Amino acid sequence: MDWQTPGVGILVFTAIVYLARVAIRTVFGKKPGCGSGCGKCGAEADSKRGRVALPRAD
Repeated sequence: MDWQTPGVGILVFTAIVYLARVAIRTVFGKKPGCGSGCGKCGAEADSKRGRVALPRAD
């Protein structure tokens, strides 16, 4: 057995762990209200000078 086989095994294992972590967080994670993750979903968005708020499809 050469050095490439264990290296590939480690990479595949790491990829599987990463995908499992993403899937678990998707299913059981907290759901942000608007998707931005800023924590201000209950408050009205601040209007900043020069920026126009885009309509949201809820």
